[in-house]
Amino acid sequence: MNLKVYYFDGATGFSPTWHGVTAVEQSLFETTEYGGGLQINGYNGPGGIVEIPGTIGGLAAKYISVDAFSGNEDLTGIIIPDSVISIENMAFFFCPQSESVHIGNGVTAIGNSAFSLCGALSSVTLGSEVGHISSEAFSLCPNLTSINIPDSVTYIGDGAFKGCTSLAYVSMGSEVTSLSNELFLDCHDLTDIIIPDNVTSIGNKTFKNCASLTSINIPDKVTSVGADAFKGCTSLKDAIFGSKVSSISDYVFEGCEDLTTMRFKGNAPSVGTDWANTGSTLTVYCIYGKTGFDVSPWTEMTLVMIAPPGAPADFVAVSGVGSASLAWTAPADDGGDGITGYEIWFGIGSESSSWTLFSNVNALTATVTGLTNDTEYEFRVAAENAVGVGDVSDEVVSTPRFDMLALLGDPMALAIAGGLLVLIIIGVAVVLRRK
Repeated sequence: MNLKVYYFDGATGFSPTWHGVTAVEQSLFETTEYGGGLQINGYNGPGGIVEIPGTIGGLAAKYISVDAFSGNEDLTGIIIPDSVISIENMAFFFCPQSESVHIGNGVTAIGNSAFSLCGALSSVTLGSEVGHISSEAFSLCPNLTSINIPDSVTYIGDGAFKGCTSLAYVSMGSEVTSLSNELFLDCHDLTDIIIPDNVTSIGNKTFKNCASLTSINIPDKVTSVGADAFKGCTSLKDAIFGSKVSSISDYVFEGCEDLTTMRFKGNAPSVGTDWANTGSTLTVYCIYGKTGFDVSPWTEMTLVMIAPPGAPADFVAVSGVGSASLAWTAPADDGGDGITGYEIWFGIGSESSSWTLFSNVNALTATVTGLTNDTEYEFRVAAENAVGVGDVSDEVVSTPRFDMLALLGDPMALAIAGGLLVLIIIGVAVVLRRK
């Protein structure tokens, strides 16, 4: 029997006849030259965490080809270097023991089903230059619990995360413009998601069977919502539609048995077959003056016309050291919907250009800090509801001062002043004793 020993490139100490045994060098990574660098076509090494080198034989590793690591049941982790710019279709498809993936900052595109069916995958780090995530790229990864999609991403393909049943948290970058078909289909643990402001459409079955999703806020640039988009979201209680939604397709909310309220910021959209077949009584809030809600199916629901709230009342300000403490009472008119918060504004003089938004608060008091002592400030407060910000209050004037009366109302300043007084007394006592 002719015994052969295989060793990986880069290993030392071997010769063609090593201790009387034929020794054959074998590449750890199978590669071909492509696009000014290397394309990785396969892997012959052991399992565990695999870190792909940035260069092999003096050439940069730039591409991971179709099926390069597909079906490898021994990998437990994957580290992709910054030199790689593209991960091709099914590159890591069905690597069932792989628990983590780190994608370098050079990668711009992730191919179809690139990491699909990685059953143990629980951690994914996307590089800062990823712009394109293709269809089903991370689908059917049942242990993936969260994903942070960077602002560089502009496109996410159909079903990219479908079947990720443990996915509970998604942070989606600001440049995504469309939520594709089946994007989060069957993500049963997804409880909350913020849809980026630049999104213009929501596809078919995008959130279907996201049974833990409790609320959805559709931003103002969205014009259409596809069929079955939220079908089977059994925990969904509230849905807010932005001002430009003009079309809601078939069966969008079918089976959303906990959904009791909808809020529309624009005119009534056209709706498809059984779009709101929730099995429960719906209350629809729409803005006073918007059109289209005076016909079926809207007249068959409980309609509440709402408007921005009135102005807060009883507004007062008390001066402090570099600060002003404000208090007010809620508007008599909440616009037909609950108050969600208050905007606090301040400025020097009545010119609006000099005014600054200090904060948004969900209370009837606030303390504005960082003011200049002995400078007269004007303050205003405005209430906000689901429609928007309402009328501002009457202005109040306050002049922060550094004086003893102010100190008495400021525990920190009072403590500092007390400490200084003690030091002065000790100093005087020492001087008198020396005399």
